[in-house]
Parts: sequence; C-alpha cells; structure tokens
Amino acid sequence: MEKSNYQLLFESTDEGISILEKVDTGPNSPINFKYILTNPAFDKITGLTDIIGKTINEVLPDMNENTLQTIDQLLVAGQSARFEAYDKALGRWFSTYAFPIGDPELKRIALIFNDISALKESEKTVIPTQERQRFMDLLEMFPFKIGIFNPAYQVLFSNQAFRERFGESDGQPCHKYIWGLDKPCSSCQTFDVFETNKPNHWLYATQDGSVIDVHALPFADPEGSPLVMEIIRDITEQINMEEGIARLDRLNLVGEMAASIGHEIRNPMTSVRGFLQLLGAKSEYQNDRQFFDLMIEELDRANSIITEYLSMAKDKKINLQDQHLDDLIEAIYPMILADANLHEINVCLDLKKPPEVLIDGSEIKQLVLNLVRNGLESMDANGKLTIGTFQEGNESVLFVQDEGTGLPPEIIENMGRPFVTTKEGGTGLGLAICYSIAARHNAKIRYRTGSRGTTFYVHFPLPGSLPGAQTLNNPSAS
Repeated sequence: MEKSNYQLLFESTDEGISILEKVDTGPNSPINFKYILTNPAFDKITGLTDIIGKTINEVLPDMNENTLQTIDQLLVAGQSARFEAYDKALGRWFSTYAFPIGDPELKRIALIFNDISALKESEKTVIPTQERQRFMDLLEMFPFKIGIFNPAYQVLFSNQAFRERFGESDGQPCHKYIWGLDKPCSSCQTFDVFETNKPNHWLYATQDGSVIDVHALPFADPEGSPLVMEIIRDITEQINMEEGIARLDRLNLVGEMAASIGHEIRNPMTSVRGFLQLLGAKSEYQNDRQFFDLMIEELDRANSIITEYLSMAKDKKINLQDQHLDDLIEAIYPMILADANLHEINVCLDLKKPPEVLIDGSEIKQLVLNLVRNGLESMDANGKLTIGTFQEGNESVLFVQDEGTGLPPEIIENMGRPFVTTKEGGTGLGLAICYSIAARHNAKIRYRTGSRGTTFYVHFPLPGSLPGAQTLNNPSAS
C-alpha cells in the first residue's frame, strides 16, 4: 500500500517524534506516560529502540521530573508550547515542541524535538555584543523584580532582584517554586496574557501586609514562541505615603474651613451671650436664672470648640524661637499636676534636656496638654503618666506615656482625623490639633500602643538638620 504524505513526513524528518499516552495508576502515583509511536529519527537521536508500549519511567528512570510535569500540564490545559530541558537520563539538552493530539479522552500528546546540546555548549563560549551586554546588565541591576515566562510557566530569565526574593527556579514552573503548588493557580493572571496576547496588570497582598504591583507584557522570542515578561514592584511604602498625604489634605481642608467660617460664627454667638447675661440679671427673670446659665454654658462650650477648630488653620502664623522642650513642660507642670490630681493620677517627669528646637511655645504647650489630657482620660485612678524628653540623632523628642488599655481600632484607623472620638461629649479635635501643630513645626508624630498603655512621640528636627525640607507626618509609624 502506498504511504501517505503524512507517513512519509513522519518517517523522513530529521526531528525526533514520539506520541505518548498518559498512564493513570492512582491519585498519588507519579506522573508517567507510555510510548505509543516513534519515528526513525527518534531512534537515531536517542539511541532507544524497542520501547513501544513501555513507560517513560521504565525506559528513562532518571528523566527530569520537571519535564514530565511540563508535558502533563500542557496535556491537561489542552495547550501547545516549546520548551528546553536537560535530560539527565540521556545527558543531553533537547528543544521540544509539545501539543495534545487526538481524542482528549485518550490523553495523548505528541513531542517533536531536536538535540541542542552542541548549541548549548557553543552558547557558553559566545561573547555577547556590547549592546546585548549593556541591556542584560540593565535588567540585572534593575530595582524591580523581572522575570520572563514561557507557556509552561518556566522562568527563562530572572534578574537579581527576582532571584533574591524567590530564589533560583532550576527549571521548575513558577507555581511550584514560588507558591509551592503542584499545578498552576486557578486564576493565573499570567495565563490570561498568553491567552489574550494583551498586557495585564494586577495587585495582590502578601501575608505580611505588603502590597505587590505586577505588570505582565506579552512578546515573542526570535523563533516566534510566545513569552511573558513580568515586572513586579512592592508598592507598600508608596501607598503609605499616599495615605499620609491624604491625611494632610484632610487637615488642610479642615483648616481652610476653620479660617473661613470660624470668626463669622463667633461674632453672633458673642452678641447672644451678652444679651443672655443682661436678661438673666433682670429681677423678673430670676426664677429662670438656671435656664439662662445653661444657655450661656452651652454657648461657652461651642465657643471653646470653635477656638480649637481655629487652631487647625494651616495658614496660622506662628512665632518660632529657639527653646528647650524641658522649659515648656516645667512651665505648665503645675497645670498638669492639678488636672492629674482631679483624676487621681500620678505624674512623673523624665526630662533629659535635649538641644533647643525652633518652636512656637504656646502651640507646643497646647500640644502637650492635649496629649496629657488624652492620657489622663484613658487611665483609672492611681495610674501613672510619664512626660519626658530625649535626643535621638538630629531630633529632640517629646513623649507622653500612659498606662491605659491602649488605643481602640477605630482611633488607630483614623489617627489624626478630626471629629473621631470614643469619649462621651468629646469633640474629636484633640489629636487632629496635635497633628496640625506638628505639621507647622516640621515635626513627626509617632506612637506605640498596646494593652499596657500608649506612648506618643513627637520628633522635632534640630535647627539646620533639615534645611529647606518639609517633613511628612506619618502617624502609622510605630
């Protein structure tokens, strides 16, 4: 019988061809295939004969496990791909093109391969051109993690940042050596790039809370095989900075509102308070004097809130002078002590006389009093409040430490945001004012909190340590 063109091509081609069928021996058994058909070039290239019906594990017991996994993944996914692999059993490199064949239920896959051992050896001795070397050096030193993947999920190239984070792949598919999985992720974003041949971009969070940004770009190698390059960045610090800037924007907005409407509200309130005092003094209203006193008390409370509100104006003028933080604390210590006695709290000073800083004394006194009052109100009787100072590098640091139960989650999440409070009758402006004052002094507020208490630290730069610089408040630091 005359042979068909396909048979002639199969038998006369110089490329080795084999058709394999997957062998299912149980859920926990190793991956294995048996040989269904081979061509003469297969016998010539591999030196293997009389193998039809035998399994790969029987014929090549030392075959690279990663190669078997790659073949199996392509069969399961119904995809074709070209990949390179070193066969330990034969001691040679092969370039293989694999694609499923026939009825999917038969689980058969065809392999067309060439021996590229000589090419691999020659690559070791080829000196790259200057242009190629410069490009490779650039990728290698790039601060972002860069990896190039083939459709079998193997990493064909990785730069230094990628290897430092994930290690060497050693021919393993990415889902195994990065994620420790036996098969590709069910929602693999990289696969979408191969399928659509369009760039993809996604974010994911790690267990330590880091936010990772990934850009995946499709391209092809010189032979036309599809590849994907991933550029991976840790953007956690960038997000934290954006949140800090947004927090400052909110404070600036409150300041602008305060400057524009605060005075307009206080003027009519002053008039109303004055008339209430006059009416309350009349004899015919003596029986209702308690109501007049209540109205005046509420107006005074509203006025005190507006006064705090106005202190947050971003364009508020401040009188900066070189002063010791210790001197300011000692000046208001009697006031603090009187307030602490009402709460039956002990106050301890721990002043280490750090260098002078450029500050507005009245504003810093208000900042200290706000932090102290928050600390006093967080503790039960007989607790201890510590107010201290020390030097840390190019900064003088003020701290207020209480022995309360720690900051609640809703305060931590909205640290420094106006009108957020857990106190009954509180305005929620105390900490917001502290952050506004710190911002006007290029200072940073940090905190440490837990079940045994909370400590707020205010870091003031020493004069000349930050020439012309604007320091970003970062209340999330701890």
